[in-house]
Amino acid sequence: MCALSACCNLAVLYAANHNHRKRSHVRLIISNLAVADLLVTFIVMPLDAVWNITVQWLAGDVACRTLMFLKLMAMYSCAFVTVVISLDRQAAILNPLSINKARKRNKVLLSAAWTMSVVLSVPQIILEIRKEEDYRVPIWIIIGSTLGGLLLLSLLILALWKLGFFQRQKRREETENEANGKMMEER
Repeated sequence: MCALSACCNLAVLYAANHNHRKRSHVRLIISNLAVADLLVTFIVMPLDAVWNITVQWLAGDVACRTLMFLKLMAMYSCAFVTVVISLDRQAAILNPLSINKARKRNKVLLSAAWTMSVVLSVPQIILEIRKEEDYRVPIWIIIGSTLGGLLLLSLLILALWKLGFFQRQKRREETENEANGKMMEER
């Protein structure tokens, strides 16, 4: 499965970057998704395969922390780049004539996606893994983490809404025209 995934994602990466005459903003996103999938292919799949075979960790603490960081970053990056694809498609539907802004918007969103992947994976390097037999996570940590995640999601949606990401271009123009009309009436 690793070999098939590697071949297919390398082929997508080659095809997306081979023809330089037709550079579109979608090719940039597809290339980033292929890179994220290659990270999963070369880090997550072999790591999980070895872990399932050995059922114990033999490589030491530094390797454990580094590989767990890379594993989590690879999984986050796949999810976040998929979200960027969804946001790009949503923007293309709501604002079909704003294609000129798409490349810059996608670069910003992809930068945020990769940055969040790295930042959210850092605790794997910092936190110490306990080897206690019956260690249970307190319920307040589970509830607090869930509520914190929902709060962050709500704040992200609110920020995108305030920035006008969910507003159609026609509505923006109507709002601007109304504002300009009121200003002209006042003069």
